[in-house]
Amino acid sequence: MNSSSKKSNFNFKNALSRFASSTFLLVAAVFAIGYVTLFFGLKSENGDMASLQLPAWMTQFTQTLPKYLNSPAKPDVLLMGSSLVLSPAALLEKLEHRTGFGCTYFENQIQQRTGKHIAVDNVGVIAGMVVDQYTILKASIDAGKKPTFVIYGMAPRDLADNLTSAENSPTQQVLAMSQKSKSFFPTSLNPQDLEVCWNTHKLTASHWMKSIRLAALDVASKASHHPATVTDSTPAKSENLASEHTHMVVIPADLELYRQRYNPPNFDRMKGQAKYLESLLSLCAANHIPILLVNMPLPDVNRNVIPKPLLAEYKQTVKDVASKYPGCELIDLDQNTAFADNLNNFNDCVHLNANGGKKFFNMLADYLVNDKPFDVAYSVQPPSVAQSAKGKVF
Repeated sequence: MNSSSKKSNFNFKNALSRFASSTFLLVAAVFAIGYVTLFFGLKSENGDMASLQLPAWMTQFTQTLPKYLNSPAKPDVLLMGSSLVLSPAALLEKLEHRTGFGCTYFENQIQQRTGKHIAVDNVGVIAGMVVDQYTILKASIDAGKKPTFVIYGMAPRDLADNLTSAENSPTQQVLAMSQKSKSFFPTSLNPQDLEVCWNTHKLTASHWMKSIRLAALDVASKASHHPATVTDSTPAKSENLASEHTHMVVIPADLELYRQRYNPPNFDRMKGQAKYLESLLSLCAANHIPILLVNMPLPDVNRNVIPKPLLAEYKQTVKDVASKYPGCELIDLDQNTAFADNLNNFNDCVHLNANGGKKFFNMLADYLVNDKPFDVAYSVQPPSVAQSAKGKVF
């Protein structure tokens, strides 16, 4: 091969290399722009909620988050937690023939004791863990909805659950899709913020790919005149929430799930969620938000499936973390004599029924009107009456 052909071949390879490189960069740029646009452009529309393909009962309870975050009203009291706080509030709303997930009964009890209307926003979520509560509060503050007071009803499952995905929970999915104030980069170098940001990107990418797959299936279905999925070819079945009971009904399958949640004891997960609890309390402290942690009442049948070392570690962990933050108080309602009659106070193996819910919210209202941080926020008692109950529990 002469020098001329060598030079020609060399130039051709160079040109091909430059073209390939340019094409790659172009594709990468288009992908990056498309992804960033998607990341900030997702909205809390019904179609988007449906594309998450969450079970109907989960969607019913998590779809309130976009409505809450996008509403202009600023919250007074933010009631957070899992279904342990959500369920009794919803049952009491139902008794008054109300729809939605408010907390009217609790509001009325506070008003009766203080003469003031103090709004309570119930942002309880199904299967919520501490990471979910931290993400919700952070999203609320970022959306300009800083609460005046926070109540977090918690239980051992919030920190140590073998079955719930802390990184891919319904709450994380809904927030990743619908948050107006999403940040493309982590808001701090806090390991928990880095993890939340990373998980948000993973969930957004997953939602994108799922949307593309569903769109392709829809096109193929219309072209072939066949159902897109096996589910579409069968009659739809309605999914109902758990039945409401005036007396506790323990379904063996439900109790078995709780055995699996706690056995074997997941101390590693507890350590990870404890860091999120610290981040939650730190976030409250930085924003001057008093927070009341409530150890929720559990029926004996549920508490008995929790290994004693895990239960002891849970209580000590919460106590240790809370002690670092002056604006945090603890109240322990588990094994309170008011709920000793499990049969008449619980709906199933874990949730309070309407009767137990009334007792729970009455006890919370009684506590708050004599609590110094609550009094500072709302001036509900003379200074000589309100006093901190910090350190009297656990």
